[in-house]
Amino acid sequence: MKTITWSELWPKKRLIAAEATYSRAAKALAQAELALKRIHQPSPRCVAIQAEIREEGRRFLEAETRAQMDLVDSKRELLYEALSNAEMKREETLPARWDALEKKIAILTDALSKAQVALDYVKMRVEMASASNAPGPIHSYATLSEAARAICPVHIEKNHLGETYAEIEGVRLSITGDTSLTSIPPSSLNWVLNSNPSNAAVSSAATRILSRVVYIEESGKILVRKNADQQVQVYLQLSRKNVSYSYVEVFGSLENALEHYVYELRALESIDISDGKALPLLGEVVRDACRKIAADTAGHPKFPPGQSRLPEGQIHKLVGAYWKAFIDAPLEASIEGSYALLKHRCARGETPDVFAYDTHGHFGFRVRTPDHDWITGEIYCPSGHFTPAKSPDPLVLTNRKVGRDWVAELGPVKFLIKGKTPPVHERDREPDYERRDQRLTAYRRALSLTERSDRTSWRK
Repeated sequence: MKTITWSELWPKKRLIAAEATYSRAAKALAQAELALKRIHQPSPRCVAIQAEIREEGRRFLEAETRAQMDLVDSKRELLYEALSNAEMKREETLPARWDALEKKIAILTDALSKAQVALDYVKMRVEMASASNAPGPIHSYATLSEAARAICPVHIEKNHLGETYAEIEGVRLSITGDTSLTSIPPSSLNWVLNSNPSNAAVSSAATRILSRVVYIEESGKILVRKNADQQVQVYLQLSRKNVSYSYVEVFGSLENALEHYVYELRALESIDISDGKALPLLGEVVRDACRKIAADTAGHPKFPPGQSRLPEGQIHKLVGAYWKAFIDAPLEASIEGSYALLKHRCARGETPDVFAYDTHGHFGFRVRTPDHDWITGEIYCPSGHFTPAKSPDPLVLTNRKVGRDWVAELGPVKFLIKGKTPPVHERDREPDYERRDQRLTAYRRALSLTERSDRTSWRK
């Protein structure tokens, strides 16, 4: 995977270049404004002629003969005529020069404004990229479509009827032609695979390939997910502006960039993964993810739907031997709570109520407790292991705690024992001051009515 660092994308030399561009724009504008301010002053040609006239006046005073004086006078007349022509020409061209300078100042003002915006844009990003808490190297992609194929998470799951659905970027689609996806369990059986780390890749989460920050070479932009993790949601206090900016606000949102592709995908109702017709970009991502899951899980157990309701006797015939081995397995020190109570009750003759789910080999059970509560759980047995010819060995049972629940494995058969959230004792509850005030008000009102009734009785 190609990566690039923040400092490589926004080095300090970009800030230096932006500052130099702003300085040149400011200098050019200052020069144009100065020229406009001096537009009524004599032109350089007039100034030069005036200097020559003064020089000829000096020569007139130094002349010794009448002929020399006449020569200087004739030259001064020519200079005065030239000065008059120059001033007249300056006055004639003044409106045009005024308009030209105003247009130039408007252009230079706009250029300075753009240079200021560019400087702010670059300065903020360079400071954020060079900050000590800036994220490390980020993934780099040539185009946004290439990034979408690599980073958009696809969630694939099945319901109890065996229907497959996929969700990407908030769009949920029905998947057809999914006969190759029978190894994906329904959502009700996620615990079967999630309890085994070796099967993590086959969970209903499918291929959650997700990158929070990406760089698109084509546009030169850094895009960040709005729900970026803590590493990305760092803030930098800028000295120029007393305000904090997040990376999402400064560098751009990946969700906004993908909005066009999401709109295309919403026009679809379903995706047939068995054909090769052209699909929108995110549709291709979903189809590729489904095909990858199908290839990766080709040798995994199947989860065929369509199991009908079964009587308890038939369920006992299918998985009763496993249940007996499960109950007969030695107790371990780590087993506690509802799991320990389940073994205690069933070992002393308590019979569980069992029922069948819609997926073949998926069953549920309930066991009554002395306090009139229920211990609940599930059983999963692949259809190829029903009614074992040989009784399973209880000693091979393994136990694993998953959150508040327990998962026990007896070869291919798995048991889920659901833990219960312990009830909150009354004295451990947060005080409900509003309810207490309501009760106190009602008590006072009742007391007041009683006292009033007593006074009335006394008067009688």
